[in-house]
Amino acid sequence: MIPTTHRDQPARLVSFLAAAAFGALAIASPVLAQSGVATPKDATAIFTSATAAGDIDALMALYAPDAVMLPQGEAPIVGAEAIKAAFEDRFGQGQNTIIFGNVRSEMGSDRAAVFWQWQTEITPDGGAAQRSRGHSLVYFKLVDDAWVISFEMTHSAPAS
Repeated sequence: MIPTTHRDQPARLVSFLAAAAFGALAIASPVLAQSGVATPKDATAIFTSATAAGDIDALMALYAPDAVMLPQGEAPIVGAEAIKAAFEDRFGQGQNTIIFGNVRSEMGSDRAAVFWQWQTEITPDGGAAQRSRGHSLVYFKLVDDAWVISFEMTHSAPAS
């Protein structure tokens, strides 16, 4: 279970939480040589390590070139370049961490949907940590024997 302690954050920070769900890749990582992951659930390990390391390239390897992010309350972020810019903005705000819980998936032969809960923290240099939490529905497609994210919809939890 993900702890529920958090503070209010600007909507812009919250919008990219699932995406920041995103360290260098460990040797035992499920990342494939090109891009994507061996199974959709493996993406959480990549998001966790890449987010901690601020490794945008590792995160971008999870996304299809035409991927779409649907952040709560904001316009869609369409395509790899726009998604990369969102990660750059987020990582520019300070040290990032993300943890996942309640990861569930439904898979077909070439499509999969993954639901996950997350909690994230951004700690600006010399500033207090900003925490938030929520859940996402992430749609994967199989491309060249690797699973990549095609659509991602993020919903932040209300402040408590």
